[in-house]
Amino acid sequence: MNKKFITYITFFMTLSLLIFIGLQVYYIRQIIITGEKDFEIRVKNALNESSQKIANNELSRYYKTFKNFEEEVKDKSNYTTKSVMQSIIDSGSQRYIAYTKYIIQKKPTSVEVAPGATLKYSPVYSNKEVLKVRKDPNVPLPNPLTENFEEELSNSTYELNEFARLDASQRPIEQRVSIQEAKSILEKELNVRGVYTEFRLAVLDKNKITTKVQDSKYDSIKNNYYVEMYHDDKDKPLYYLAASFPDKAKTLFSEYWWTIVGSLITMLIIFVIYVFSVYYMYKQKLISEIKTDFINNMSHEFKTPIATINLATDALKNPIISTNPDKVTYYSELIKQENKRMSKQVEMVLRMSKLERNELDFHKKEVNMRELLQKCISSISLTVQNRNGTIIDEFNAEQYWAYVDEFHMENAIMNLLDNANKYVPEKPELKVRTYNEANYYVFEISDNGIGMDKSVLKKIFDKFYREETGNIHNVKGHGLGLTYVKKIIEQHNGFISVESDKGTGSKFTVKIPLK
Repeated sequence: MNKKFITYITFFMTLSLLIFIGLQVYYIRQIIITGEKDFEIRVKNALNESSQKIANNELSRYYKTFKNFEEEVKDKSNYTTKSVMQSIIDSGSQRYIAYTKYIIQKKPTSVEVAPGATLKYSPVYSNKEVLKVRKDPNVPLPNPLTENFEEELSNSTYELNEFARLDASQRPIEQRVSIQEAKSILEKELNVRGVYTEFRLAVLDKNKITTKVQDSKYDSIKNNYYVEMYHDDKDKPLYYLAASFPDKAKTLFSEYWWTIVGSLITMLIIFVIYVFSVYYMYKQKLISEIKTDFINNMSHEFKTPIATINLATDALKNPIISTNPDKVTYYSELIKQENKRMSKQVEMVLRMSKLERNELDFHKKEVNMRELLQKCISSISLTVQNRNGTIIDEFNAEQYWAYVDEFHMENAIMNLLDNANKYVPEKPELKVRTYNEANYYVFEISDNGIGMDKSVLKKIFDKFYREETGNIHNVKGHGLGLTYVKKIIEQHNGFISVESDKGTGSKFTVKIPLK
């Protein structure tokens, strides 16, 4: 896959993801804003209705005071009526309101008082109430009664609800409404509008300062809503009915949680898909590059033995050589050796394939690990000596019997020794050290080679991985050796680790459980 193409695809995928997330965040924000506005409208409507009902309840109590008068008015609805209200101040400066209602029968009654003489009269009914205007030291004095107001009283234009307003305004708020009554009314109004959440209630004065009518836990700052309640003769508010909602956020979330959570889950799913898509896209690209490199390495590894076999085959066709038994034996051995070399490489690939599918057969038995290590060292010592190198062994382990598959363990050790030899440019100095740690047999294989960077150490056990050295194949291999070693060690419940610094060599440490 083209690198530039992947870069473009990644860019547009990222841009699309950011736009999608931005739209989802905006959508969630709009849901929250709409929910808050809707909640505010419902609460305000409930408060307004509650304020009106509280005022109506107060007025109804005044109507009960004039109950007899109201009934008489209904009974005498066909009669002529006249109302008189008077303001009276006694010697102690106490003000009273006197309310008198006169009902005059429209149709006069005729009575014959003498022959030819008839007297007509109309019955007059009256109902009178006297109310004392209360004064409270905590309540500001009302405006003095004006001449116009006195005239309104005298000609009956002053209605009962105006009188109720005048009288009630002289009372402290706690005598006009109780917190229980206000809460009960507001709770019903909130429930009618679908608001089922805890609230705190209070009545504020005209300066919006809490009065005695309030909940003990009322918060005047947090999630507060208020409406006007009770008005003066100029229709200005005397008090405010206020409510706070401590669980407002929880209530809003409970109403819109499915939309918000659904959007968040959708964003998370899209993001995860995006991450995995980009990850696997680049991983596939890397695998493709690694496989290409692997094929190139395999081709390079096979090229030399195939060329050697071809030369040896052509030589055997030569009559001069074919009649020389020594030459025939030499070239035959050469063909056999190169063929064996290619077979080992093919076997390594097949072995790795079986390991990944868990199809590799293991035949474990008790093995003397010291003897196995000595055998492997002997096998490679000639190759090291040919490069003017040395192998030092320090066998300090007192317990060295382990339950392993001898064939695969020998291959793993040989891979480590072969790597240690290959990655030393000249005069290799290899060291094999053994010791016991807890219930493990431990062996270390170190070298004085080129070493590895920290970034390389994380990848050396990956399949097909080889440290990049350009197109120069100065070190033979195809990136399967260490992968095979690690899997074999893990199949024996062991551990392998590596320590290395660039230019100072490497040290591989293997731990195998004792029997």
